[in-house]
Amino acid sequence: MFSTNWFLTLFDWLGAHAYAMQLLVLVIIAVLLQVSASLAYRYFFKKFTGSRYILIDAILHSLRKPITLIIWYLVFIYALQLTLELIHYKPLQVTLDQFANFGIIISLMWFLLHFIGQIQTRINKDIASQRRYDETSVHAVARIARIIVVMIAFLCLLPIFGLPLATIYTIAGGLSIGISLAAQDLLKNIFGGFMLYFERPFGIGDWIASPDKSIEGRVETIGWRTTCIRAFNTRPMYVANAVFSTVTIINYSRMQCWRMEQVIHIRYQDFEQVNNITHAINQLLQQDPNKQPGKISTVNLINLDNSSLTLKINAYINTKDENRFKDVQQELLIKIIAIITEQGGELAGQTQTIVIPEPITIIN
Repeated sequence: MFSTNWFLTLFDWLGAHAYAMQLLVLVIIAVLLQVSASLAYRYFFKKFTGSRYILIDAILHSLRKPITLIIWYLVFIYALQLTLELIHYKPLQVTLDQFANFGIIISLMWFLLHFIGQIQTRINKDIASQRRYDETSVHAVARIARIIVVMIAFLCLLPIFGLPLATIYTIAGGLSIGISLAAQDLLKNIFGGFMLYFERPFGIGDWIASPDKSIEGRVETIGWRTTCIRAFNTRPMYVANAVFSTVTIINYSRMQCWRMEQVIHIRYQDFEQVNNITHAINQLLQQDPNKQPGKISTVNLINLDNSSLTLKINAYINTKDENRFKDVQQELLIKIIAIITEQGGELAGQTQTIVIPEPITIIN
């Protein structure tokens, strides 16, 4: 009986106070919308989550927070509007409508930016597992898509606050001239970053080096202003993007194969065995299973040094992996030394011959 009377009393009070009644209705509607959105999210998330539904999965992950924001943001705006109507303060009512549109555009922009990030994350996972896409291209497309979303949102926000586009364009033109003069180096680096994305002399994960600068390592990130390169001593190098337009870049990750180039010195006493030695080494290189198809391996006597005969060996190893190349090169060098020994030759050390024109008398 007590609870019934209390409910009737509350209902009568709300009926007499329309403002409180409207606020209560707004809160109830917001709670119902929030609960409905959460239930729908859980249902669709369980049904569509997984690798088969990448697009739907990304949409669901991107929608949750923006929907919550827009529900309670609009409730706050309309509650504030009811309050202003109650106190008969009209100047801000039009402004509140503008802020409502502002919240909707910001929530939509948030959703699209989050959606782009979700798609990029899922494609990067696919790259790590199957390597079906190029990571650098995915990064570039995602970045350009974010810029487009932000620019469209900005243009949509301008009319909301009554700013004429002609005035905005005039101000933007003046600012662009001032900024371009004050930040020339920054703009060079930004445009250099775009050129790296479009020309793609290297990508994320590539091993690069520059003979013009002390740059060598693996590319970790390509940013707006700088590119991060992890040197082989694990130290990160942050190189301005504009530098890459003025220096020569060697991309070791895009080699067809590794080249083995070695110079070997043998004794002058082994001169008569040179043909046999070079012929045996050449057969070794031609029969090696790691030889790069279509490439010619050579072994030649190239120089007569002061104390040795110089042989030059050129061979191409069918691998792009540096560690694998070093292992194969080591095996070949060991076999080459064995061939020289089998042919009765020896590797030459640094020696010098001294000619004495007259006999030396040793006095005890």
